[in-house]
Amino acid sequence: MTAKIIDGKQVAAEMRAELKAEVAKLKEAGIVPGLAVVLVGEDPASKSYVTAKERACEEIEAECYVCDRPGLWSSFHCWEDPRAKWFQQHPDFHCKESDGTDNYCCSYAVPEVVEYMLDRVRASASVGPDGFGYFFNRDPHSLVRFEPAAIAGFQEKHDVDPRTLNDRDERLVQWRMDIITGFLRRVRETLDAVAKEKGFQRIKMIHVVLGGEAANRYACLDVPLWVREGLVDILCPYPFADYPEWWLAQGNIETDVEYFASLVKGTACKLVPMWLSNRHRQSWVREHVRTNEYFTKAIRDYAAGADGLTAWDCLGLDAMFTADRWLRLGHKERLTEWAQHDVPLPPFQRLTRFGGATVRRFPPGSGG
Repeated sequence: MTAKIIDGKQVAAEMRAELKAEVAKLKEAGIVPGLAVVLVGEDPASKSYVTAKERACEEIEAECYVCDRPGLWSSFHCWEDPRAKWFQQHPDFHCKESDGTDNYCCSYAVPEVVEYMLDRVRASASVGPDGFGYFFNRDPHSLVRFEPAAIAGFQEKHDVDPRTLNDRDERLVQWRMDIITGFLRRVRETLDAVAKEKGFQRIKMIHVVLGGEAANRYACLDVPLWVREGLVDILCPYPFADYPEWWLAQGNIETDVEYFASLVKGTACKLVPMWLSNRHRQSWVREHVRTNEYFTKAIRDYAAGADGLTAWDCLGLDAMFTADRWLRLGHKERLTEWAQHDVPLPPFQRLTRFGGATVRRFPPGSGG
């Protein structure tokens, strides 16, 4: 077979034209597709990547959201990321456990931490995303703990040392909830100020929360109040259980979609459950996900009150064929048909040799 040089720019343009048409169809059905890009560090190349994704979403008329991880501070010190460097420079701002050990996060009971995070909000909002918010599903129990600032604030209000209380004591839970909600009110004010200054439309708030009422309360996330106060416009509950060890808490439960639907009913907030369907070690079911289960689960979630669906790390090299199914989940009218009969595999050509090397030995997906 004669080799052919592919015009990458032309192929990209054709793909975006197809996606634009697909987005238009979904919008006609009342579904607005969106892409959430997650800020991890403060690397300039990462910021350029986020900006490029915003432009791509604008071109196909989908929405683009920029999300931050409120508990991520110390993971990127190896290349001197500014956020990790700031964390190292301010040990007095670190969260502490009741025994005094450092949990490698910063406390939102510290005013300087709040101001630092609001600066990140301003920087993210200034590029004009459709939405901004937080992935509370990563290290959700590490935002306010037993650091000196937290102890002093709690003692001033309740006249008791929080280290003497059970971590689920209602006074302690409510006090931490008030701190996190107060921070989100500041975020809402900051987004509105940037939008007014730049002439943007209102920037939505999008938050990924835990999978049920008890899990969010244990993590001190007052989701019902956020919905009532308009501190969340797109709510993405993630399969995370009420359990202290987060590596075991996530992935092996079903999100309580009906509960969250009851919270957003009668409000402008949209409910978009987040799946983990591509991560085989942490799947939304313990068995390997069969192809038609994407559709049957979508039917259940929509019936329970979901406005749309989203996924965590859903599309990679190991998901080359599941991607075709993911792109169909917004077509509610055909889900039952596809659940019964599935859909044909997308066209592909298996690559077996390249430059004299046999690639068949590599993992599935890398040679297709």
